[in-house]
Amino acid sequence: MLLTKKSLLLSTTSNSLILHQVCVAAALNDLNTDLHRKEALIYIENAFNIKNDYAGAYFMKGSVLRGLKQFNLAAKSFQNTINDMKRTTVKEM
Repeated sequence: MLLTKKSLLLSTTSNSLILHQVCVAAALNDLNTDLHRKEALIYIENAFNIKNDYAGAYFMKGSVLRGLKQFNLAAKSFQNTINDMKRTTVKEM
């Protein structure tokens, strides 16, 4: 895949935006209240709107859902983390 300067810049910008969303979600999760965790889910969904298969966002979502005691949904999100990493690893090989 040939990357132009413009596509590389867009990719870098998207990655920065995703990372920002996930970091804010992590900070909210660490405030350790259900209200903050529910707000964290909004930031995670924003990350998915930018890139729908980001392992870091799946992992953070699982952590938030575990904190909300939604264990089945948390487990699915953690499984998505693993699946995404497997897909990414296979693509890079």
